[in-house]
Amino acid sequence: MRMPLPVTRMRRTSREEGRAASSFGAAYLVLVAEAGAAGFYIAVTRGLAPVLMAYIGLSVEQVMLVVLAAYVSALGVLSALRGRGVRRLRRSLVAIHGLERVAWGLLPLAALLGPPGLIAAYSLAVSLGTVTSLLLTTTIFSIFDEAGARRVIAHRSAVSAASNIVGQLTSILVLAIMSGYSKYIYLYALGSGVGLVATAVLAASRLPIPESVVASSTRAGLEEEAVSGTVFLYMIAYMASSAVLATAWAPYLIRVLGAPDYLAAGLGLVQMVTSIGASLYWLRVPYSAYKQALLVLPLVPVLVAATREPLLHLGLAGLYAFSATGANLLASFLYADLSRRLGAFSASIRVAMAAATAQVAGLSVALAASQLGLWVVFASSAAYAVLAAFIALYSLPEVALVPRDQALVHARRLYVVTSAAFGFIVVVSRRTVVMVLRLVALGLALLILLFLYRLLYYLVTIPH
Repeated sequence: MRMPLPVTRMRRTSREEGRAASSFGAAYLVLVAEAGAAGFYIAVTRGLAPVLMAYIGLSVEQVMLVVLAAYVSALGVLSALRGRGVRRLRRSLVAIHGLERVAWGLLPLAALLGPPGLIAAYSLAVSLGTVTSLLLTTTIFSIFDEAGARRVIAHRSAVSAASNIVGQLTSILVLAIMSGYSKYIYLYALGSGVGLVATAVLAASRLPIPESVVASSTRAGLEEEAVSGTVFLYMIAYMASSAVLATAWAPYLIRVLGAPDYLAAGLGLVQMVTSIGASLYWLRVPYSAYKQALLVLPLVPVLVAATREPLLHLGLAGLYAFSATGANLLASFLYADLSRRLGAFSASIRVAMAAATAQVAGLSVALAASQLGLWVVFASSAAYAVLAAFIALYSLPEVALVPRDQALVHARRLYVVTSAAFGFIVVVSRRTVVMVLRLVALGLALLILLFLYRLLYYLVTIPH
């Protein structure tokens, strides 16, 4: 699991090698412990957000609009970071990590200010969370070699899922026992506090990470770039499917099927329980076995739309979690294998941008399709999953149904498409963020003027 050490003219002593092994072993424990604390926090903040939005009266379409606005902002932030890299990686990681948890904790209070407050707070929390994920992935790719990174990613996923279960149970109990909006304020405050424990773990540690990382490939050749581009497209497709389903599922249960909010929160609990075993299962199987996940994914959204009994959705949540865990780890493992040649930051930024792009692409299509009915929303989720399976089975050599050489030819063709799409995404997202910031500044200016006007009116009309 230790990263290969650089060759030097002097032979390392056994004591030096022992210190290096101890350093990487400590890094493994810190990163896994961080995931353990973060799992609970994610369950009762980020995971509960669609339920919170449905509780305050937002429709499925309005929930998707809020999430879409947030990920457009996140995509713009990533676009700004793409060509710069990160300086002071350790300090940046700790600072953004902590600010993200504070932002999520304030979400239910911001929602009391109405849609503008909810959108602003949710966009800030998602943007900070996206950067945190980027910095954590960069840290893992910087410290460990390919095999070590795969183990850390899988074990973090399993430990995070285990603590996430505790968070899901807490959410369900609080939602079922308490009444009124105060239960959400309590849960988010609790989740934020536990999340800051993970920040404290990182701050107290001494991870052997570089001071800064640059946004450039190191030893990537045409084949690695082609495969990386194909994985990027694959991630966008399957994550777009997941984004639509994750956003629409809980509001669909509450608003359409009439399920209580604690049952909707139970979807996450079932998924977390399943993902623990699924993470360990997918870690041990060869790449060829991941075809199982790719073939099951498109079926779940169709079954969700066709199932009218809310309790049966818990079983569908388990089926989805098993396949989605495999689909997610496939991409993570492939990028871990490519990280040494692409560069730690370049591989990580592609993972983060694929996730944000998927949210924007998936929710944009689903939001437009929702005008035709909710069944079309779930159909769009299934269509994205079919596209992901096609890309993987057509052009990813590790799981392709065609010979490796033929898959690489297809990957090179898709790489051309990916490069053009990636450049377009960067340009559009940057311009969009600039426009959004200008609109926010204009809105704040108008609010200040309105406040001053009312204050002046009050001072003039008050009896003396």
